[in-house]
Amino acid sequence: MREQLRREIVKRTGEYVQSAAAAAAYEEESQKITASYDALVADGKSELEAYRAMLDDIEAMKLILAAIPSTEEEQARAEAKAADKKKKKAFRKMAGSMQGVLWLLTVIWYFLYSFATGNWHLSWLLFLGSSAGSVLIDILVKHNEGIPLKKCGGWHGVFWIALVMFYFWFGFTFGGWALTWLFFPAGAAVEVFWKMLRDK
Repeated sequence: MREQLRREIVKRTGEYVQSAAAAAAYEEESQKITASYDALVADGKSELEAYRAMLDDIEAMKLILAAIPSTEEEQARAEAKAADKKKKKAFRKMAGSMQGVLWLLTVIWYFLYSFATGNWHLSWLLFLGSSAGSVLIDILVKHNEGIPLKKCGGWHGVFWIALVMFYFWFGFTFGGWALTWLFFPAGAAVEVFWKMLRDK
């Protein structure tokens, strides 16, 4: 029955041995199965019982071999994909650190600038600027992961944050609050016009 077990291993799993990695895994797994078979027989199981007990292990071995790339080229692609995933993960981590530094510098500069100039009515706009910067960093992360820039989203938010900043800066600097609200309808018109151009 031991020889029949080996033939059964070849019959069920031989077609999956199409690369050096698969051949190495085949040799290792087949040795484990035959060793388990010998151990069962040594423990008093009949050869038929031991043979039947190993059939499930052969099926598990088949799944292991099927998961191995069938050629060295496919294995290289799998390794390249894993390396690319690792790089993207590192970029996301770096982007998170950049956002942390951005907000730390924003707070520091906010107090330094405000105490030095006394322009507390304008200095808070730094936080809106950092919000736009944070959104831009998120866009970069998405683009690095293969999403086209025009599909990353976030541009809408950056535009309106910038418009709000300009609205307050212009109002506090030049006055004219009775008219500055017109920036928002103008911004909506610009956004609609841009969407028409993009779709066209």
